[in-house]
Amino acid sequence: MADEIAAVLYELPMREIGGQLPSWEELQDIKAYCAEQDIHLHLDGARLFETGAYYQKDYSEITKGFGSAYVSLYKGVGGMGGSILLGSKEFIDLAAMWMKRQGGDVYHRTPYVVSAAMQFDERLAIMPKLYERTQEIYQILQEFPKLAVNPATPQANMLHLILPYSQEKALELQHKLATEQGIWIGNPQVSYHPKQSYMEWYVVITY
Repeated sequence: MADEIAAVLYELPMREIGGQLPSWEELQDIKAYCAEQDIHLHLDGARLFETGAYYQKDYSEITKGFGSAYVSLYKGVGGMGGSILLGSKEFIDLAAMWMKRQGGDVYHRTPYVVSAAMQFDERLAIMPKLYERTQEIYQILQEFPKLAVNPATPQANMLHLILPYSQEKALELQHKLATEQGIWIGNPQVSYHPKQSYMEWYVVITY
């Protein structure tokens, strides 16, 4: 007899496939199904703050329906490290107990909290600009038909750029551009096709 599903982890956005997001309707269907089946729905929201510009929704509305959530304090927020775990008091108390049992506790969390708090509002405020910049990059890439992107249209301020070269050849190109032009294009990764490779681009704004 198959065991019943007790919990589902869902990542928003999904880094391994270029930062893809489900449609708003699909996300609501997932939440509704888990609620109907009494399945605990956990949000891997490491980059949660990158989803608001795409959905055009408040974060409270995006996370509504999840039983718990993890949010990074360094990936989108830009802190030193650390993360936040959100859920009911009972859930958090249980998680804290198991964290200590498995040796995952830390003596001081203050540096992580302070480094994230120092720029939290500022970082959230630029998220729409990062999404707009990603849309601009997609427009530029249309001028190069040999390049492909995943997802096909921007859904967060990240993407996978697919190159028509093997990883070995792409690394040679990367080195040539870096040493001769001073341009860093990223770190080519092995793709499913032997004559292709890809790079993960995470769009930021530097001042």
